[in-house]
Amino acid sequence: MKKMSVLFLVLVVASTTVFAGGKGEEPASPAAASAADSAPAMVEQKLTFALQNEPDGLDPGITNNSFASPILLNTFEGLVIYDANNSIVGGSAESWDISDDGLSYTFHLRKNLKWSDGTALTADDFVYSYLRVLDPALGAQYTEMITTYIVGAEEYYAGTADADSVGIKAVDANTLVLTLM
Repeated sequence: MKKMSVLFLVLVVASTTVFAGGKGEEPASPAAASAADSAPAMVEQKLTFALQNEPDGLDPGITNNSFASPILLNTFEGLVIYDANNSIVGGSAESWDISDDGLSYTFHLRKNLKWSDGTALTADDFVYSYLRVLDPALGAQYTEMITTYIVGAEEYYAGTADADSVGIKAVDANTLVLTLM
């Protein structure tokens, strides 16, 4: 069972750009807020990469070439990520619990996660992202990363079941549960 748990976490990391959100920020203290009010406006930030070829797109749900990877990996954060030592650590999830049978993963999202426009990033956004990839109309290339492991995902993808039958649930704004087969 431990082997299955490790395999699943590796798949979660591998799919990080497909089902990802933004990075959160710590809330500012009142003193920091007043200091920020008097500080000059933030300078535009840029991330520059030399790419061999142009990416096929920057939609993490459908891109399927490696040229987009450096950009996507630096602009989207999954539930878990690799640290500098290649250990799996929390990304958008600050912690997670695995059920005794190894079939249910409960991810506890970091507080104050935000999209790039400042709106809250919630567990519902992760549910939406997973279900979006399972929509055949999208044409995602890697649906088997979900349909092979998540309860009800294959049936939903085939159009024989509805979204409520898929083992991807937002318990509340900061809690996401993935149920494996």
